[in-house]
Amino acid sequence: MLDVDGDSAVADVAVSLVDSAGLARITVITDSAGAFAIPVAVAGPYRLRARHIAFQRITTTPFLVRPGEVVDVEIRVSRTAIALDPLVVRARHEARATYLRDYYARVEENRKMGRH
Repeated sequence: MLDVDGDSAVADVAVSLVDSAGLARITVITDSAGAFAIPVAVAGPYRLRARHIAFQRITTTPFLVRPGEVVDVEIRVSRTAIALDPLVVRARHEARATYLRDYYARVEENRKMGRH
């Protein structure tokens, strides 16, 4: 897995093996060198789907895997800006004098005990 802009390896990309029905059969994560290996149990046509939060998602064109075959695939991904909705944080705090809270707690306790 390589960055299209700088030819540098891209780690932590989720790479899925997708069958002809469009189902992801297995997903692996690229290592620090951008490398990954996916064991294929059943020969047939497959695609690879690559996903990473900082890069544009990509799906390869279909390729055929034959029994016992090792297929080398180079995938190049490009960075993409992620559009986020604006985030507004609002907080409210009710200012209470703690000495009054304690005072009213003592008044209630005294009332329960029959003291006025």
